[in-house]
Amino acid sequence: MRILSDQVLKRYEGTPAAGKAALMLANRRFSEGDYAGARPLYQQCLDDYSDNSVLAYGAWSGLAACLEAEGKVQDAARKYVEYADGHAGTPEAALALSEAGRCYGEIGDRGTQKGVLQRLTREYPKLPLARTAEATIKAL
Repeated sequence: MRILSDQVLKRYEGTPAAGKAALMLANRRFSEGDYAGARPLYQQCLDDYSDNSVLAYGAWSGLAACLEAEGKVQDAARKYVEYADGHAGTPEAALALSEAGRCYGEIGDRGTQKGVLQRLTREYPKLPLARTAEATIKAL
């Protein structure tokens, strides 16, 4: 799969297919524990395909996941919030806030977790994620 993804990246550079290949290859490296190898591919995907919201969120969350896997959970949470700040009103921003809340909960920062989840419920009240966030807030 790695060879095929590399070929697609080179042959179809600048197309959505190449963006998907970059993301797939980055995800593969991430799943193998190769965070240093995954990070530049996620960044390449962001640099080249930021106009595609699905690819951009996949790459951004991949970068945050690398941070989290390396034990930098607070930095990962900030990365998710940064995405939400820059992409307000999108379903991906709501997902990023949910992930940020999860990360803040993981490190025991309940105050920030609650604030992030309250933001999610306020800005995205109709999404199912808002109901999940409300339940988490009640449990805090």
